[in-house]
Amino acid sequence: MLKRVGQLVYMTVLVVVIQLAGCARLPEYARPQFSDSSERAGAGQGFSYRPLTVSDFQATSLPDPYVQYDHRIQARSCITLRSSANTAARISRGQIDGNVVYIGRFSQITFEAEFNPFCSWWSPEVRSERVGYVLQHEQIHFALTEITARRLNRDKSLEILQFMAIGSDPKEVGVQLQEKVKEVSREAMTEDIAVHTSFDEDTSLYFDPVAQQEWFDKISRELLLLKTVSRHHSTIGAMSVEQAGTDGG
Repeated sequence: MLKRVGQLVYMTVLVVVIQLAGCARLPEYARPQFSDSSERAGAGQGFSYRPLTVSDFQATSLPDPYVQYDHRIQARSCITLRSSANTAARISRGQIDGNVVYIGRFSQITFEAEFNPFCSWWSPEVRSERVGYVLQHEQIHFALTEITARRLNRDKSLEILQFMAIGSDPKEVGVQLQEKVKEVSREAMTEDIAVHTSFDEDTSLYFDPVAQQEWFDKISRELLLLKTVSRHHSTIGAMSVEQAGTDGG
């Protein structure tokens, strides 16, 4: 049985851009945070990596914990790490010592970043001369998670494709498969949060177009490099598993 898994949402990072002069560190409300993706409005209905526009920020207000800071927050982005639409798993029925069991393996999996417009907010108070700066800031956050996704494709795809789930019913096996990917995703996003925070500390406490452009140039180069490398590794990984006896479906 081939199951088209599709776009499973695993982890969401919530990031905001603020304008504060002379602060030594990010205030707690402005620090990047993890969130349960399934609880977000529009979870799984966003779009994969591309240039952002102001119209992509469709939330009409900040959520309750942030409302009191709405005059300081310039924008808020909900950016998710998810599996891509072509992700699929194969679950087969068999026997072990006379007992019926179900065995599941991913036949294909890739990761990507998703921007969720329905919980992403743009402040109406952003001055026209700052629109480009704020938009570039959020673009970099989006790119950082896309880089994390491409690194997963490069470094972890073979590990996930070789993982085998065994259980007494297909549902149990499906849960094991999802938990494996969540485990890998959580580790990756823990590192991702640290980079988001470092970026904000460099560019959110002051208006610093030069520093932000340096970040933009750096991540643009890395995106280009990983676009080629991750595709190569994903293909090799899938072929290796199939040669080992897994039906790639």
